[in-house]
Parts: sequence; structure tokens; C-alpha cells
Amino acid sequence: MLDGQVWQAAGDGSVNLMEDTATIPYGNVTFLDSDETLDVSGAESFEALLEQLDGRVTELGINNFYAVRIDGTFDKMNVRSEYKQEEPYPTIVDALAADQTFFDLEKVDGSMVGVYCPPYMASLNSAGWHFHFVTADHKQGGHVLDCAVGKATATIDQTKEFDLALPGSQKFEGTDFTVDRSADVKKAETNE
Repeated sequence: MLDGQVWQAAGDGSVNLMEDTATIPYGNVTFLDSDETLDVSGAESFEALLEQLDGRVTELGINNFYAVRIDGTFDKMNVRSEYKQEEPYPTIVDALAADQTFFDLEKVDGSMVGVYCPPYMASLNSAGWHFHFVTADHKQGGHVLDCAVGKATATIDQTKEFDLALPGSQKFEGTDFTVDRSADVKKAETNE
């Protein structure tokens, strides 16, 4: 979600503006209230960018949620997306093994949007950072795997509360969520 609009990164790397009636299996959404900005220009890798953001999180409080928007020029951007899945739905790892595609962009303007989930919430969400990217022209994007920042500014929003809506469907009620999927989540997040 960017500027109040929902964008879908399709399996072919294109980006589609979604209707308000569209649904997704899971999402983290917030109104971005700027608590501070941070110049992240020159971060040579995704890891270097995350180190800068982690530094701010450490100073501000690691037990809070954060939303971040990074606008600027990226020397490189490596993103991935996957194709729509059908029932019976595979696990995320199986879906990515079969249907993910990778896209390498260079010298591209755009926006990264991300959320930080504190470590103690790891059983609810992927702990740490999760980022998506969309080009300024809204033509390409996806889940961020790597990047090199040219000139960019991060807007940081410390989020101290959240609402959780559960589906309440028969399928949800019958799913065993006690299975440890942390290794699967890490693989899905990092593609390692």
C-alpha cells in the first residue's frame, strides 16, 4: 500500500492497482505518521540499509513496531514476486520454489515500504524487517531481496499499537498453527 492505494506485484514483475474489494491472505497496513526522517543515501547493500534502520530502532526501542517508507533513487534493486496460487494452497516455501520470479532493476526511482516486527512477536509475524518496492511510475516492483541506495530518505513511524483481524472461517479454525514454520519464513523472506 502506497499513498492510500494498493499495488499488487504480479508474477511477471508488473504492478497492478487493486480495487478496494480485492482480498489478500495476510497484510500489515498502517497510516504512516512521520516520527522522523533518516538520510539513507549511499547504503551499498540491503544489509547496509538494514544496519542503519536497526541502529535507529535500537535507539528508539526494539520492542515497538515500525513502518518505514524510503523514497529515492536506487542504484540497484533486486525484487521477486510469485504467481497466484490455487487451492489446495501450497506452503510459502513450496510456492516460491515453483512459482517465483526475480527482477533486477538498475538506476530506478521508487519507493520501498516496510514494517519492522519486534522479536518477541515472531510467532505472529516475521520478526525484523520486511520490504516491498514499487517504481515511481508504478510499472515494476516486488518483495525486496537486495538493493543499493543512491540518494534516498527514510520516513520512520514508530507504531505502539495494532489491531488484529482473524478470518473466523472453517478452514482457519481447523488449521494447526502450532507447527514451527520459522525456517520457512526465513527462507521466504531472504530466499536463502
